[in-house]
Amino acid sequence: MAERLTPGAQIGLLGIEAHTRRRNRLNGLVADALDGRVSVRVTQSFGNCPKYIYPRRIEWAPIVAGVKRVVSGWDADARRMVAAADTFFIATAHPEAADASAAAHGVDVSHRGGEAGFVCIRDATLSVPDYPGNRFFNTLGNLELNPWAGLLFIDFEARSFLQLAVRARLEWLPPSQTESKGNNRVLHFDVLAAQRTEGVLPLVLAAQ
Repeated sequence: MAERLTPGAQIGLLGIEAHTRRRNRLNGLVADALDGRVSVRVTQSFGNCPKYIYPRRIEWAPIVAGVKRVVSGWDADARRMVAAADTFFIATAHPEAADASAAAHGVDVSHRGGEAGFVCIRDATLSVPDYPGNRFFNTLGNLELNPWAGLLFIDFEARSFLQLAVRARLEWLPPSQTESKGNNRVLHFDVLAAQRTEGVLPLVLAAQ
């Protein structure tokens, strides 16, 4: 990723304070990336509703050197990590249109949450109910134009994260299922690549 953080590159950021359930999305362009710091020229910034954010307090805790391990592949450990998650993050992109007067293009990152187990796994496909939110439809709008996305799952206890490259499909449920499940859309993600990085997250859950 560091190689792509060059001036003019598109970037999407998400600020989230889990214990207060506050979040804000910020999209823009890299102004510069020097000496380990990235400056961003903001083009879009907006708050989101606190729905489906699992409240937890997180503290900074440096990692001990030498414990990092990178594992590639959609293996059993990756599936267990997804199955136990109550939160994940999704990065999407709006493609640049040939018509300069068309809607703005760029990248975006958002949060998805629910009760642990809300992500259903079937082979290499994940299915997630699209719960009603702020009705901006930023993520769904991007996926309708560009189905490629990146997902991030975090295991705070193992101090690890899982990155998935996926292709998304949106399913509209019939009225009978909508009434019983409380939502009328399901997002399906076909996993194309997976990488789990263990022992690198400098964050831990704080004692309650």
